Amino acid sequence: MVEMVASDFWPLGRRNKDFMIEMVQVPVFGPPKGLPFPCYGKKLEEGETKEPFLEWVEATAQRILDKMTDQEYLAR
Repeated sequence: MVEMVASDFWPLGRRNKDFMIEMVQVPVFGPPKGLPFPCYGKKLEEGETKEPFLEWVEATAQRILDKMTDQEYLAR
């Protein structure tokens, strides 16, 4: 979900850019060859730093997901 927010990709949107499915190694679990994972190719604009970008992603994800309940936090 966060990857979709970060790349401004919406499954039902009409103006989505192309993305690739790549095999990504997951350090804790998963097969040795990796798991299929969507890669959207989002890169920081020239002169843009990570901090404002990450703040935007977190704020947008928070708006979509709303507050985490105690049960969700414990399950996580």
